[in-house]
Amino acid sequence: MVEMLQDEEYEDDEEADGGKIWQAGEIMLYQDSLNNGWSPLHTAIFHKRQEVVWLLLLLGSSLDRSHFPVEVIQEALSLGVDMSVTLSTIDVRTLKDAQGTSAEQFASQVGAPWIPWLGQGLLAV
Repeated sequence: MVEMLQDEEYEDDEEADGGKIWQAGEIMLYQDSLNNGWSPLHTAIFHKRQEVVWLLLLLGSSLDRSHFPVEVIQEALSLGVDMSVTLSTIDVRTLKDAQGTSAEQFASQVGAPWIPWLGQGLLAV
């Protein structure tokens, strides 16, 4: 995922998407019309992938770096993630699914492991 987001552009499977070239910001903001309009953040929350949520927040949100665990920053640096750049122009936490559910609201529905994240400003702007 990191390699795909770090590329200037990502060429999707030509048959599946007509050879569309995806920009990293587009990938971060993509909403799956076949899956309730979920964003990558919604999907990561559903699958309880905390490391993916942290990466999406690191690269696609205005969340202050002081909120990130040291381990997340260290891992990002070891993967060569440029933390000085936000890949999307819109904060990924502002995206809502087809039912109008924000990432934080969705996390509260999913429950564990997201309960400690709620009300902290991590999943909501």
